[in-house]
Amino acid sequence: MTTAQAEDVVRIGKVANGDEFQRRFGTCVTAHAWNADCSLVAICPNSPVVEIYETKGWTCTATLEQHDQIVTAIDWAPKSNRIVTSSQDRNAYVWNPKDDGSWDPVLVLLRLSRAATCVKWSPQENKFAVGSGEKSVCVCQFMADFGATGGWTSKLLKKPLKSTVLSVGWHPNNCWLIVGSADMKARVFNAWLKDVDGRKSLGGPGGPFGLDPTNKKVKFGTCIAEYGSSKGWVHDAQFSPSGTGIAFVGHDSSCHFVPVPTDEVEPSALPLKEHPGMQTIKTKGLPYKAVKFLEETKLIAAGHDATVDLFEVDGDKWTRVGMIEKPDGAKKAAKKANVRNMWEQKVDQGGVHEKSTKNSIHQNSIAGIELMSADQFSTCGYDGRVVVWANKILEEAK
Repeated sequence: MTTAQAEDVVRIGKVANGDEFQRRFGTCVTAHAWNADCSLVAICPNSPVVEIYETKGWTCTATLEQHDQIVTAIDWAPKSNRIVTSSQDRNAYVWNPKDDGSWDPVLVLLRLSRAATCVKWSPQENKFAVGSGEKSVCVCQFMADFGATGGWTSKLLKKPLKSTVLSVGWHPNNCWLIVGSADMKARVFNAWLKDVDGRKSLGGPGGPFGLDPTNKKVKFGTCIAEYGSSKGWVHDAQFSPSGTGIAFVGHDSSCHFVPVPTDEVEPSALPLKEHPGMQTIKTKGLPYKAVKFLEETKLIAAGHDATVDLFEVDGDKWTRVGMIEKPDGAKKAAKKANVRNMWEQKVDQGGVHEKSTKNSIHQNSIAGIELMSADQFSTCGYDGRVVVWANKILEEAK
């Protein structure tokens, strides 16, 4: 193994397809991603390298080393088995698997002057989007005639972005791209590429946003919709599995839900603004950093509180069900003991020397959420843990 030596697995339950567990890698995990059958996991231990672990024996099978600065995001394409990474060094790499278990890096032509902050493969895995700190998004495609052997090039989405891009997410149609930004807005852009997506009609009246991405009046880079209900940075924004809904989370401890309109829209009326069916839920905890749809009517969010919250549709409204972790009596007692010991040490010794523990599995902010299967999802955090959860725990949260 590498310097991010993994500790023993701590099993926290049993699910149909395997164990529910937590595993700690070093001191911090800022991003993670799974391959198609979840037999391998790629993690970034807050460094310029990405480490790939085999989940059977928990050995490090490969280390991806090309970036010069901290890797900010990882995404693993389930069908093509390619990995894409972005980094503070302003670069992105596509990693192609070799027969001997090693990985061949291909540098992506981004032409950025600021950090690459996030990355995501499109549903068809024929392009990907890279967010950046220079108020732009690079939509990347493979060009066979680029260079001697072909390469990945990019087209920029810029206006009307006014600050760092914090998240990118794709619509199931492979063309609409939702972008969360530090300018406190979530926006939907047309990321249709003729050479990748073809000229076949992909929408129109009755479809998402009532528009066809191939419409010449709605060219690449057009801002389709803009939602500014958050009063803080938009950390993450996602489409629902069917593409009929949007969810995004803000730094003001809020979670927002927007139904995707289907009425016909004139291109001159773009971008669409606040939708009448939009809903905002304010929470009392710390801000969320990541959000993920489990299904059309069920969503999880996690962030600086180090816990995972469940949201569900109740009638025609979204509601916050609560934390999926229910503290037991032992945890509550331990928490009270920690508080008592802290004050005793302040009185007797003039300071606190023991580390306090949170009443949750994660002991620091949760950085990301990944779906593994219909039965499981995983979270990674700044405490160095990757935790695999069984979806059945969501029923216990109610």
